[in-house]
Amino acid sequence: MQISKINDYALRAMINIALHQKEKGPLTSAKLAKSLDISPSYVEQVISKLQKYSLIKAKRGRRGGHMIDGHTQNISMLQIITAISVKKERKNSEENVEKDKLFTLPVWNQFSCHVSQFLKEITLQDLVDQAIIE
Repeated sequence: MQISKINDYALRAMINIALHQKEKGPLTSAKLAKSLDISPSYVEQVISKLQKYSLIKAKRGRRGGHMIDGHTQNISMLQIITAISVKKERKNSEENVEKDKLFTLPVWNQFSCHVSQFLKEITLQDLVDQAIIE
């Protein structure tokens, strides 16, 4: 599992949307792009992936924008990262690994399981609470 820039933007977007939604309602893409300091088109790529996995929803209209789809305590960090990272990720299997690297495959698979479990235990609410403290 790789934590890339887009994963970081997705996590920060979810936190920003949750914080804004709690106090002011839906957050527009333009405001989100400004708060993340990234282009609106890049925000749309992130938003599109998060919507595809039902982590956020859009509200149309004058007071529209993006909202968390569900409760923040029911969305894990793993779900957010998975939604963003789902593209052409190859599975680590014997067919995809060169023979001389097969002996390390079980270690990397076990490592990936531990990281996944750790990320599964951290909720969006945990991240929001941490953002409020800081």
